[in-house]
Amino acid sequence: MFGAEFNAAVAETSTSDAAFIVAELSKRLAFGSQALEKKAKADEDLRVKRANERLSLAEKLKRAEEEVQSLRDENRQLKVKCSKLETTASDNEKVLESLRKTVERDANEKAALKGRITELEKVHAKVGELKQVFTEVASRAEGVYQEYKKALAALGAEPLPLPEPAEGSQVIFQLLDWLLSEFEGLGR
Repeated sequence: MFGAEFNAAVAETSTSDAAFIVAELSKRLAFGSQALEKKAKADEDLRVKRANERLSLAEKLKRAEEEVQSLRDENRQLKVKCSKLETTASDNEKVLESLRKTVERDANEKAALKGRITELEKVHAKVGELKQVFTEVASRAEGVYQEYKKALAALGAEPLPLPEPAEGSQVIFQLLDWLLSEFEGLGR
């Protein structure tokens, strides 16, 4: 087990020296065993630490993968929402364009109606003037009738009675009809 030199040295050494050497070797062996044990424990601790780190890294990787998957899912949902928002925005633009056209059409119609109102106001003014004329004709009809009655009386004739005044333009037609019947009566 030991080499020849070692065996020769032990044979020449006294028992007390041998005991001292054994004690010294035992101390060194104990110290070496302790160092070996510390080293083995340190190696084991390092292996445990590395295993824990690997486990921790594996857990972190798993969490990161889950988070990535969650972000992918969220990204998919956001893309769907974005697509819906883009569709809504496009639809809103169409609605706005339709409303712009409606407003433009309404503005044109309003301008046309304003023009029509102006025309109708002019017509209304003319109608007012005509009403005044009809009222004036109706008020003068009695005076004309009295003068006509005097003239016929001088000729020995009498006119038909003047009809009751009508409203509006009917006054003119009524007076004209009365005059026609009077002229027909004059010829007889």
